[in-house]
Amino acid sequence: MNRRTVRTKGFTIIELLTVIVVVGILAAITIVAFNGVRQDAGGAVLQADLRNAATQLEADWLTGGSYPANITDEVERSEGTNFEYSTDTANFCLTASSQNARTSYFYDSATQLLEEGSCPGHEGFVDTGNQLLFSVGNYHACAYNGTLYCWGSNYAGQIGDGTENDRLAPVPVDTSTGLAGKTITALSAGEDSTCVIADNTPYCWGEYGRLFYDPTTSGEDNVTSPLAIDTSGVLAGKELVAIAAGNWNYCVLDSEGAAYCWGGYGPLGNGLSTGSEVPVTVDRSGEMNNAPISKIDVGNGSICATANARAYCWGSNRTGDGTNTTRATPVAVDTSTGMGSRAVTDISASSYGNNCAVVAGEVYCWGYDCCGNQGNTAGPINQTFLSPRPMDMTGVLLEKTVARVSAGYVHSCAIADGEAFCFGAEPLGDGTATDSTAPVAVSTSGVLSGLTLQDIDAGEGFACATADLNLYCWGVGQGLGYGSYGTSLVPIAVPGFGG
Repeated sequence: MNRRTVRTKGFTIIELLTVIVVVGILAAITIVAFNGVRQDAGGAVLQADLRNAATQLEADWLTGGSYPANITDEVERSEGTNFEYSTDTANFCLTASSQNARTSYFYDSATQLLEEGSCPGHEGFVDTGNQLLFSVGNYHACAYNGTLYCWGSNYAGQIGDGTENDRLAPVPVDTSTGLAGKTITALSAGEDSTCVIADNTPYCWGEYGRLFYDPTTSGEDNVTSPLAIDTSGVLAGKELVAIAAGNWNYCVLDSEGAAYCWGGYGPLGNGLSTGSEVPVTVDRSGEMNNAPISKIDVGNGSICATANARAYCWGSNRTGDGTNTTRATPVAVDTSTGMGSRAVTDISASSYGNNCAVVAGEVYCWGYDCCGNQGNTAGPINQTFLSPRPMDMTGVLLEKTVARVSAGYVHSCAIADGEAFCFGAEPLGDGTATDSTAPVAVSTSGVLSGLTLQDIDAGEGFACATADLNLYCWGVGQGLGYGSYGTSLVPIAVPGFGG
């Protein structure tokens, strides 16, 4: 018989024990919440939602012997509360965030503590009301602070201003083709293209746009103004929260952690080896075990993502699983070379085939190491590595904790303790024109003096980082945004986005 349906007078022993334990857990969570975190109105709602959800999940374990692989709408929450959930079957971690509370709280079943912040690998609260979105492509960059601007190389129309003329300073993107009056919530610059999510619709522009963006048109003409992606298929009714543009492929995430990809260079993660002109659903039923994806990035031939604080990739090569085998669905990145079971909190795929992840505050990279852009000083460079290698943390990064990593074309960059560090081919922002296989500190003697950096993105020969609502870039080429083609060995403020 099913023990859940057996009835005698009153409670069964199992049900009574479940009630006692769950009530105890709820009481313990409540005590920690009231003693350890703020109790403003928005925060109180989040904490209540989190306590209730945690109680439901603990009850599932007590009655069924395991935690669910993912949570659904059956886990109750207030309007505006967003949940992020990860589990290894033995324990789970749940993050609750909302714009009303303007913060996140999380519950870890291993400690049974409710604390302010987010679980490892979870994005947590993102302020969508007052923010600076930015992204760096190979030779161009874009930023959004209420108005979308792009600058740099424009030979394929990736600037989006209706022309194919290079722009050495930020120019507004053409909004006449659909973006007018819409709010942009996600932005990604690919190799020679750019994509955004605006009012829940993806728009892209740049090289070979018509072939891969819109099934109603044909040809390989460059698209010089934003063009809406087809949402009549698998994207219908989905709430889109993130977008990633790569060399030939593009992906979006929805609010439930599902991924959808399209483009001309398969596999796209749906089990087939071909590309697709319209979005297809990434199959998460294999090694990913249907876990919700928290971050996704598209590189050269490979697409990488994080789910349940683990790293997964798929594509034609460089998936990091220890082989050079094409993977038509997500596979777990090899953890035997040092990553272990530690939490993956960030991931980045480059247009040159180098992929990197942040693992418990350290960086591991795999794929093609050009010029030392994997930051590993112990081994050779200019070759492909099938499994992750650790970045050198003994120099300027000693005793620092990495929060963000960006795998660029011939160099990569990271943020640790609010400072920027780069490695690979020069210029690296340290004031010199010297290559380095070991991370070097980006100069803070100028415009970055006294600032705490939040995010970073590396392209081909240049990189940019944000501090508050300001944007700073360094390197070589037309992507620096200061009005001329040249080189800056140290960070400079992008006009209109810093001062």
